[in-house]
Amino acid sequence: MVAGDPAQSKVTTAPPLAFVLDELVEVVDGVHGSLVASIDGFAVARNASMPNSAAHAALLAAGMGLAHQLAGIGGGRELRQLVIDHDEGLLLLWPIGPKRVLALLTTRRVDQSHLRRFVQSRAAWLAGESG
Repeated sequence: MVAGDPAQSKVTTAPPLAFVLDELVEVVDGVHGSLVASIDGFAVARNASMPNSAAHAALLAAGMGLAHQLAGIGGGRELRQLVIDHDEGLLLLWPIGPKRVLALLTTRRVDQSHLRRFVQSRAAWLAGESG
């Protein structure tokens, strides 16, 4: 590395995962909670408004395992999303890479196209594949 060389001194670092989850909640109308968990049931990160409960990550992992099996019964090979529609809104579960799941608490009127574009633009961070 040459001292003073701007190309060598520029360092890029990925933002902390919780920062990306906070940004998601701020940027996408209708999202009020987000959590990334490992497929083996451990919390990886959550946004600031999401309750901190170890049980949540374990339940999400179990739910995704069940959803994969149910997709197979229906003839599917790749699970894209699990939607739980309840009286207070939606719980959306998305596989993120091979080892993580993203859980999103939303209103029923959330723009899922906007939400999907946001997640796709930060998929490497969410999957733990960046920086």
